[in-house]
Amino acid sequence: MSNSENSIRSLIKEFRESPLAPLELPRIIKQLSDPNTSILDFKPYYYRDPVLSNYLIEAAWKHAKNKDNAPIAVDHAMSTLGMTGAEKLFFSLQQKLKANEKPVVVSEEVKFLMSGSILAAELVNKLLANSAKAKQLYWPTMTYNFAETLLWHLKPKPMWRIQYRQLVLPKKLPLFEQAKLGFDLREWRMAVAKEWHMNHLIQLT
Repeated sequence: MSNSENSIRSLIKEFRESPLAPLELPRIIKQLSDPNTSILDFKPYYYRDPVLSNYLIEAAWKHAKNKDNAPIAVDHAMSTLGMTGAEKLFFSLQQKLKANEKPVVVSEEVKFLMSGSILAAELVNKLLANSAKAKQLYWPTMTYNFAETLLWHLKPKPMWRIQYRQLVLPKKLPLFEQAKLGFDLREWRMAVAKEWHMNHLIQLT
């Protein structure tokens, strides 16, 4: 295993142990206390949270017996998981966050990336209204920045330096990324796509 691969695996492990919290996880947990709650009640939450969308798609991918038919849309993912699977995921996230010594803070940079993903998905929806491609592209667009979102959450200082370098001196950028992160962004995106079963999402875009 190369140094880049080791750095990536270490960072993914760090994220798995201390995940980025869905923005409205407290409301989701409260919603679960209502005995009349159905999977439809969670639609407003995942339609405005790209991170939660990725978590749901990954959980449904693991849950699906036929991997070729694993969900790529979050509506389908929720249907695949059902209330039992969704509850298991939400409570698991809650327990991991409670176990952390320090609260997981969602930075302004991460919120900005998430907002951009939501706006891009809504724009696709409006531009392709009444087209079959609208639904096909909505969720890939919503989740496209997931890899960068994780890096801004885990490594904000190196990411600020990389962003500045992109603006002032974009030559040999992968080497600069390697120096600051231990890997380049292309390697990171590919690893995240594989880890979170997103290859099919990226191919659709």
